[in-house]
Amino acid sequence: MSIADPGRGTRDVWIFDVARGLRERFTFDAGDEFAPLWSPDGSRIVYSARRKASIDLYQKPTRGGGDETPLPVDGLGKFASHWSPDGRFIIYIGGGGIISRSDLWALPLFGDVCLAISRAGRCFPQQHASTSGSMPPSTTSPRG
Repeated sequence: MSIADPGRGTRDVWIFDVARGLRERFTFDAGDEFAPLWSPDGSRIVYSARRKASIDLYQKPTRGGGDETPLPVDGLGKFASHWSPDGRFIIYIGGGGIISRSDLWALPLFGDVCLAISRAGRCFPQQHASTSGSMPPSTTSPRG
């Protein structure tokens, strides 16, 4: 969960253990971190962070206090949407500051080439990773 710090005017990602009634701050950068997404096996969290001039994706292990790792940085805003069930792909919205002008991308975590799933201007009412764990289905509206 992302919680705002009114004193700094930014958000940090926190982990809440509801069963034990505990909470733990997960991110500590002075920038804005938000929109966390758990990996299917629970070992990592991917989140968006505003650092410098753009919003990029970062991942960090949930155990062991490891450092965060930036995922490909290209100057375009990125917001994680889904993680494939096999943990190999992160589906994210990337592009301009307006969602309708952004593209849907699949980021393979085993390489460095992002795959475009959509182009701006298409409608994506439901975009989910396939149950087989492979690439998500390419779904568009009747308009294209």
